[in-house]
Amino acid sequence: MKTLTNIIYPAFALFAFACFALVPRAQAVNPPPDGLYPGANTAEGGAGALFSLTDGTNNTAVGSRALFSLTDGKQNTAVGAGALRDDTADQNTALGFQALLSNTEGEKNAAVGWRALFKNTTGKENTAVGVAALFSNTEEDDNTAIGFEALVSNTGGANNTAIGANALSSNTDGRSNTAIGGLALVSNTDGANNTAIGANALFDNTTGNQNTAVGGGFNIAFGFAGALGNNTTGNDNTAIGHAALNKNTIGGSNAAVGTFALFNNTTGSENTAVGMNALGSNRAGNDNAAFGLFALLNNANGANNTALGTAALRDNVSGSNNQAVGRGALRRSTGNNNIAIGLEAGAETTTVSNDIIIGQLSGVHSVFGQVSNRCFIDNIYGKPVSAQTWRYVLVDSDGRLGTFTTAVDANDSSDAPQGRRQVVPEGTEPQARLNRKVEKLQVTVAQQQEQIRALMAQLKEQALQIQKVSAQREVSQAGARMARQESVELPELKQ
Repeated sequence: MKTLTNIIYPAFALFAFACFALVPRAQAVNPPPDGLYPGANTAEGGAGALFSLTDGTNNTAVGSRALFSLTDGKQNTAVGAGALRDDTADQNTALGFQALLSNTEGEKNAAVGWRALFKNTTGKENTAVGVAALFSNTEEDDNTAIGFEALVSNTGGANNTAIGANALSSNTDGRSNTAIGGLALVSNTDGANNTAIGANALFDNTTGNQNTAVGGGFNIAFGFAGALGNNTTGNDNTAIGHAALNKNTIGGSNAAVGTFALFNNTTGSENTAVGMNALGSNRAGNDNAAFGLFALLNNANGANNTALGTAALRDNVSGSNNQAVGRGALRRSTGNNNIAIGLEAGAETTTVSNDIIIGQLSGVHSVFGQVSNRCFIDNIYGKPVSAQTWRYVLVDSDGRLGTFTTAVDANDSSDAPQGRRQVVPEGTEPQARLNRKVEKLQVTVAQQQEQIRALMAQLKEQALQIQKVSAQREVSQAGARMARQESVELPELKQ
């Protein structure tokens, strides 16, 4: 009997071992999921959870077919029917119905929400929180989507961050974008390196790159759009403030800081606007700079203008190459190539060009009115200078001022103190000698003119003296005649 027993027991053990060996590997967690299993695995809540597990460790599957295909993966967590169903990789977390359903080899992904990261297969280190967040992502890495359908269409874009309902929802291949706010960068498809902060910020941008918009819509119900709200293909723009660069479409390299700054800009590029409504009407003008409330407010297509100060160049529409520094400087000007420096400098000029106005001067002459190609400098007329050091101020054809002249080929690197003339080097060319002669003649003429004026003054004085003497002589002669008449004896009358 003992011998039989010794034979039966080993035979039964061998049969049992063979039966277990023939059991399909799909039954690795048998009986059906109901708690903790070897390898610190947990399966609970429905058929198919951790259904294919072999050597995997530290996995948790809660829900029907959660982590269904996992064999030797580790440290995965799936909560929800179909969560991480196709997963075979490590360190993924899925919470929600069919979250990370299609993931096969992607690692270190986190999906929270209905079908979040639904199509992801090999993409890794993605984070999706919200219904259908990162729904279409398959192979791309390092995306973060938080909000309803955030980055829902992303297929080929990587390193994107979308926070807010529908943020970056149209993005397909765009990379390194950041959208924070509902509908921020909602239309972006291929644009890259954009930053949009605020509801509707960069709303219409599609393929534009390297734009920055900070400031959301004021009231969507009334149609107010956010910063860079209509940008489509414009690149390298920065908008900070309510509706800044709101209508920009293809303009590039613009910077707008302030409410409605560069609001109407569409195709203008390389503009800088700082201040409420600065460059607010600009549409196609390029290379303008406006600093201050209403600076270059009405500029539409003028280019290369600089306005520094409240309302500086306010009414300019198409004038170009103007420089206005000071509150209200060139406020009404619509001309070109004007320079105004000072409070209200040139504020009353309108159509003139090529004027230079320095100081608090209107730019409109009291006698001649507005004239182009003129220069105005304040605080000179009617102001005294030293009687000991005064000098004539000269100007040459290049517009340079000075108090003495020098030969064409003379050294121009030093100054002559107190206005003394520079010594012309010996051996100068004939033209230089001629210039020197001309200079001497000019000095002589100036001296002679002074002498003539002095002689004229003396002649006038002498003429006055002669007139006085003549008058006195006439008076004296008249008195003498009267005296002679009185001294004449009358003839005696005959009786």
